[in-house]
Amino acid sequence: MALRQLDQPFPTFTDLDGSPLDAGYVYFGVENDNPETAPITVYYDAALTQAAAQPLRTSNGYVVQNGAPAVLYADVAYSLTVRNKTQALVFYSQSGDGLSPGGALVAANNLSDVASASASLVNLGLTATAAELNQINDKAPLASPALTGTPTAPTAAGGTNTTQLATAAFVQQETPELTQLEVENPASTVFGQVSGERLSQAFDANEQQIGVGQTWQDVFGSRVVGTSYQNTTGKPIMVAIEMTPTATGESLQVSVDNSTWINIGRGSNAGNYYGIAPPSWYYRLASGADIQSWAELR
Repeated sequence: MALRQLDQPFPTFTDLDGSPLDAGYVYFGVENDNPETAPITVYYDAALTQAAAQPLRTSNGYVVQNGAPAVLYADVAYSLTVRNKTQALVFYSQSGDGLSPGGALVAANNLSDVASASASLVNLGLTATAAELNQINDKAPLASPALTGTPTAPTAAGGTNTTQLATAAFVQQETPELTQLEVENPASTVFGQVSGERLSQAFDANEQQIGVGQTWQDVFGSRVVGTSYQNTTGKPIMVAIEMTPTATGESLQVSVDNSTWINIGRGSNAGNYYGIAPPSWYYRLASGADIQSWAELR
């Protein structure tokens, strides 16, 4: 006895994700036309006496009549549209005969990798409404999508070092604001954000360094032994004095208040004195008679 292949007793429909189509909509129409606007009559019986109202509804992948799977019949070739419960297009065939549509079936979600959804449908011998084509064409391509608006994405966990997209939130959490010491330290390898305030502080600190923006100036003609002078430059200055050594020894001094003095250069028979006067501090050569030169880096 020859074997005979068994067919399923009822036609089945699947959703976009491959699951049985539940609460879906099925439309039969004039061949090569839109089934939703040009329907034909289909029947629940081979005698073509029990007309089926459209759209036909599905349950668990089957077209149902009174809650039970049903077989459908048509006496002409037809077009077929299937939508899921959200009215999204599952597939469309422009020509079918019986319940095995003659055209290729295409899921709407699988057109995101073509340049033109309408061109793709034409190549496949399929059609769709203008609104449906617009929805498909508006999908971004998989390769080099040009996104608009404000795209969002999940924020990766701290320390993630993969090809995952980095959101603005991830960049913020991975690049903390640097401290003033980190900004000012030229040897620092810490990576982070620098606020305007920190940058200003770093520039100010750099400007405070002695020798930056300063030059040596000969002030011999305006300096007198025993007279105090205040550093009003806003930066530290360096004082360099050369004089004829004496047995008594001279003393280069600084003071914060022009009252209490601190010796920073003193010694018997010493001919050269060097010292730094901080901003707003006072300085003087307390003793000595024979000054040879007096220069200041200011």
